[in-house]
Amino acid sequence: MAPPLPLEHFALQLAFARRVAAVADISLDDALLRYTTSYTACGLRPGSDLAGIDATAPEWVAFLNGFHAAPDPAAYIHGVYLASLKTRDPDRVMCFSCRYIEETRTVRIQFGNNDPAGSLKAARIANRVSELRDVCAVIASEFPDAERVTGRSWLYNLAAYRRLFPPAFVAQTEAVEGEYCVVSSWGPFLDRHGTVKAEMAAAFLAQAATATTLDDLLACFPFRVLATSCEITHFYAYYGVAAPLAAVSKG
Repeated sequence: MAPPLPLEHFALQLAFARRVAAVADISLDDALLRYTTSYTACGLRPGSDLAGIDATAPEWVAFLNGFHAAPDPAAYIHGVYLASLKTRDPDRVMCFSCRYIEETRTVRIQFGNNDPAGSLKAARIANRVSELRDVCAVIASEFPDAERVTGRSWLYNLAAYRRLFPPAFVAQTEAVEGEYCVVSSWGPFLDRHGTVKAEMAAAFLAQAATATTLDDLLACFPFRVLATSCEITHFYAYYGVAAPLAAVSKG
């Protein structure tokens, strides 16, 4: 399992939120909700399309009350995050997993930096491909009606990540805006050990300090979140997993 995110990760986001509040003329509460991972740090889930963010959720209201009363706001956010980890799966060691969205018959590929030896290093390619093969087997067994696979992450900017997937899946990607409240946008600031990249973070805040519009602020992020998708049959064929009858009949 990946180590807990450090205090510096949340301090960086808080500094950015303060800048957003000043430049965009919105409340700090709103900036925290929309442009940092504070919502998910509370253990809340924003939903696959971020439409599930609820500013009136009791957990979020309690978080804001504690935040405004805290002598060290960044440490407070970090503490809330650490407490939320107790409700999550402590035994997850694989980097790849998936989530099935029944309404659209799509599978969302999810990635976590859970390999201390280096999740995307060349020497670990076989491990990641094996995990994706296992994910495909789970999909075929538990979600035979699945028709498409989707992904949304800044990692699709990296050749080291794209090389793990079927060519059809990463042939075309589309930039996604508005995912600043999940790790997708903030992941580039973390190295493979989960430590904040100090130089990148400093350059980011320095650029943000000179921004005069919200668009300028959002342009400070080093990578854009990219979305991609393809028919699930490409995954079955690429990883050598027998496709369920439902997928074969649609192929």
